[in-house]
Order: sequence, then C-alpha cells, then structure tokens
Amino acid sequence: MCIRDRAGELPDLHIYEVQQTAKGEGIYQLDIWIENRAFIPFPTHMGSRNRQPAPAILSLEGKQLDFISGYQRTAITRVAGNSRVKISLIVKMEKPGKITLKLESLTAGNDVQTIKIGE
Repeated sequence: MCIRDRAGELPDLHIYEVQQTAKGEGIYQLDIWIENRAFIPFPTHMGSRNRQPAPAILSLEGKQLDFISGYQRTAITRVAGNSRVKISLIVKMEKPGKITLKLESLTAGNDVQTIKIGE
C-alpha cells in the first residue's frame, strides 16, 4: 500500500454530538463528544511520546457565558482511531442565547457548531 492510500486514514477530528441538560437558574450541563473519524489515532503513539503535534482545542464562545465547571478552552490530547471522547462542562447563561463551539487542530481538521441554550 502506498503512502497516498494512507492519507485518508490520518486523524480527522469533528464535533460529533452536543447534549445540554438544564439544571435550573440558567445553569446547563453540556456534554460534547469529539470524534476521530479516521483509523489512525490523534496523536499517534510516537506523537504522544514527543508531544507533537499540539493538542486540538475546543473553545466555547457566547454572550454572558460563565463557566462553573470546565474552561472556555479545553485541550483534546488523545482520541483513538474511529472513536469518541466526551467533554462535560457546566455553564451559566443569564438569558437564552447561542453558544459557538470551535474545534481547532493544526493537523487533524477543524469544526464549528452553534447551539441554542435556554429556548
């Protein structure tokens, strides 16, 4: 098999699913699944050892968005091939609105999703 055939197996990260659970008083739990749609893990075993490439970053942006548990930017350091990892955050929004989720990676793709909260 030549190297071109392997190119389609390189890590390919996406936001797979977002679930929100209202906890009351404008507080929501967000469960976010990051998926690697490719066979090769992110990063590879050698990449984990030498800490290359840089981790993927999941960031959330929204008006009047406060973080009770978790951070505005979360590093995604490991996603096995053809699998998903779950990130759980608890946020507070005074009024219903939108949150933009951005997944950014230098080597495994980018993804953006917008969700509505409190409606």
